[in-house]
Amino acid sequence: MAENIIETRRTFKKAFSVTIVLLMFLNGTLVIMGNECTADGGEASLTNFEEGPWPKFRGDRRNTGLSSHDTSYVDGTVRWDFRTGHQITSSPAVGADGTIYVGSWDEDFYAINPDGTERWSYSTDGFVKSSPTIAEDGTIYVGSDDGYLYAFDSEGSLKWRYRPSTWSASIASSPSIGEDGTIYVGCFDNSLYAVNPDGTERWEFETEGNIFSSPAINEDGTIYVGSWDGNLYAINPNGTEKWRFETNDNIYSSPSIAVDGTIYVGSDDEKLYAINPDGTERWNYSTGGRVYSSPAIAEDGTIYVGSGDNHIYAMDPDGTEKWSLNSNGPIRSSPVVGGDGTVYFGNDVGLFYGVNPNGTQRWRINVGAILLSSPAIGGDGSIYFGCFDNNLYAIGGVPSAPLNVEATPGSGIVQLTWDPPLEMGGGGFQGYKIYRGTSMDDMDFLANEDTTSYLDEGLTGGRTYNYYITAVSGDGEGEESDVVSATPSIDWTLLDHMEIDPRDETAIAGREVDYRAIGYDENKREIADLTEDTEWSIMEGAGGSWDGSRYAAEHAGEWTVTGIYIREGIEFTDQVSLTVEPGAVNYIEISPSGDQTIKTGETVSFSAEAYDEYGNLIPDPLFTWVNADENGVFDKRETGVHEVSARIGGVSSERVKVTVEDRPGFLSNYWWLLILPVIVVLLVFISKRRKKETPVPPEIHGQEGGLTH
Repeated sequence: MAENIIETRRTFKKAFSVTIVLLMFLNGTLVIMGNECTADGGEASLTNFEEGPWPKFRGDRRNTGLSSHDTSYVDGTVRWDFRTGHQITSSPAVGADGTIYVGSWDEDFYAINPDGTERWSYSTDGFVKSSPTIAEDGTIYVGSDDGYLYAFDSEGSLKWRYRPSTWSASIASSPSIGEDGTIYVGCFDNSLYAVNPDGTERWEFETEGNIFSSPAINEDGTIYVGSWDGNLYAINPNGTEKWRFETNDNIYSSPSIAVDGTIYVGSDDEKLYAINPDGTERWNYSTGGRVYSSPAIAEDGTIYVGSGDNHIYAMDPDGTEKWSLNSNGPIRSSPVVGGDGTVYFGNDVGLFYGVNPNGTQRWRINVGAILLSSPAIGGDGSIYFGCFDNNLYAIGGVPSAPLNVEATPGSGIVQLTWDPPLEMGGGGFQGYKIYRGTSMDDMDFLANEDTTSYLDEGLTGGRTYNYYITAVSGDGEGEESDVVSATPSIDWTLLDHMEIDPRDETAIAGREVDYRAIGYDENKREIADLTEDTEWSIMEGAGGSWDGSRYAAEHAGEWTVTGIYIREGIEFTDQVSLTVEPGAVNYIEISPSGDQTIKTGETVSFSAEAYDEYGNLIPDPLFTWVNADENGVFDKRETGVHEVSARIGGVSSERVKVTVEDRPGFLSNYWWLLILPVIVVLLVFISKRRKKETPVPPEIHGQEGGLTH
């Protein structure tokens, strides 16, 4: 039953927190809600100082957001992203070994290797919105919505956890560590707590509002922190109030301390404040939106801060605006500054920027989700930040080009040397890649090398080799160096014979074949490139032309190529075969080629042959016939004039005209009109003649002498 009640409370807490966050997003401000802010036992820590390239939120005790590491190589390349089970508003910290630490709303706290793989994770009982802090001994401190401040060793084992309140008030503030190892952290029970390295409470300082702001610690030990009661508090190391400075609205922003002791902090009253070390106002600057973002202070004293009016502002220490840049979305992520002066920040529409110190955009990437997590800068200059899409991103760039590359030739060798690039890239240096080629247009990978020199052996004397070098980091392969060239020397006493390459080549008419003549010793080891001094020829009838060792093929057939090299009266000869095939169709000849006339019902059979531009007959072409069937037979019966042609692709033969005429009928010719009367007369004549020649039968008479009775 008790477990069910606890789980019900936990579920209600998450739902309530998400609801409040969403409501405050609509209002332009994020409120990190949880239950409001007793140490569990643990071994005491001997922590004195922070450790690593980015040991805490805002980078250092003074919350300057300034890194000493050069980020000029960073070009916006997403090296990797690490996915958690929920959104990330925690800002990452980076340890001395490159491990990245960050919390997630999936209630887990993560340690991530520099290559983006998980090293370990620890499950708390609340959203982990707090940003971690790393102590000199490697102890990591982070708060949780379950009301505990956690201490882990570098292997992920829990050293202790401390609950500053009798009820589980959220710890969304990010811890800071004083010179003596004291951990300072704000809580949603309105108090700032000082905790000993062993997890026991040293003192509590009460304000009149929740503390989301992360404390900044000055060199004299003074702790500065903002509260939702609208005040910035200055607190002595013993927990007593030194002074308070009142703004006109809640303070989410974490204060930053300049070298001269000036404290900069933003307020929901839309202003950035500069406050003197005695608590008096030095100046304020009104932006067009709430200043949730925490200020960053560059090495030259420039103050950078984001605003809900979509702009990032650059301010002079005297309070005048140097420039502002519209980021196209409200800015609640806090900017950071690389050692080269580049400013990095994200906004509410998922855009992450790299901005030059003069206010011009260097690059921008779109991760497509709200960015509240503030960036951290690693020891190699890589940028890390969390996102509402549940991912932690690593942003970097590839190395610049290696410098001062030199190539020194010897007998069959070239010695390469170079200097490292100015920018080694992110993700850790992985070595160099060497590329080589005998043509500037054809450079191939040769070898990997860890040092800044390489000996290229077994080379052909007299041949020129070209080289360039690249550096490789975890972010990828970098820029190419300048190309250098070298020609190894030749030991002529070893020359035994010559061979032509390629040996058996097939070329299309009109194409070039690039021949090489290589000199070998008796063990067939290359010792010299003889190409330039070789006399080249091809057998008679091949046509074509030579340009040095390049032959432009012309006539189709099987041909023999000969190379002759003469040195000190000794002739070295080699021959290879070349097969030349016809090129593309250039013209088509049709037969019969003259115009044709036929009668209806008659046919004409055509044939065609295709040739390339050199007159090479193309075997077995597939023609398309116009006004003839697939075999070239014209059999149309319509009278009139038809044009027949053969085509291949866009090439057509000449058109032959075929005239089709009617076949004549019986009465269709006039000579029948002349012969018909003759036929009629002839028939009448024949008829009359037949009548004259017919015998007449004798009459019956009585016989002379009377009749016999």
